[in-house]
Amino acid sequence: MRQIGNALEKVRDGKAITSGEQRLIDEASKPRVQRSFDTFQQAAAALGISAAVLRRAKRNGLPGFSHGRIYPGELLPALQASAAKGINEGLPPDKEALECRRLLAQCERFEFENKVELGKYVLLDQACKFIQEVAEHTKGILRVALEDQLPPVLQGLTAPAIRVHMKALNDQICATMQQYGRQLAQLKK
Repeated sequence: MRQIGNALEKVRDGKAITSGEQRLIDEASKPRVQRSFDTFQQAAAALGISAAVLRRAKRNGLPGFSHGRIYPGELLPALQASAAKGINEGLPPDKEALECRRLLAQCERFEFENKVELGKYVLLDQACKFIQEVAEHTKGILRVALEDQLPPVLQGLTAPAIRVHMKALNDQICATMQQYGRQLAQLKK
């Protein structure tokens, strides 16, 4: 204290001061933060932080809270470190935020299940099984037609006549696919 007094006298008298004396004056002129606070409101007012942020910091286990008191010397560096990471006002998500996320996910799941019940979605395993059946049935039609039925029929025909028979086979396959398309639409119901 005596050194600060001497430095202040030098300044008053217009004398030059050393850099060390200037640091002492600067330190003395800074507003002092209390070493501890009894309530969240006192700490919030003195530190310029909302009481809600302080409560969340305590719930999330940040240092600076002990025996009902708030110690800014321990709390502020932890808040600044968390803020540098860009986390929710310097804090990890609190229990309330996590609970809200859980409830939102649960609502989305219920909404999806309701849409499934209403037939707005088809279950993937049902659709895959159905597509496999369609492919097998189409393959069977093609195999019978192309390997067994058409070769004897097409033997000795002209190109335009072969086109007519191939068009008929194509129409049969398309009709089968349309029938399966209608059945697929029924899966939703």
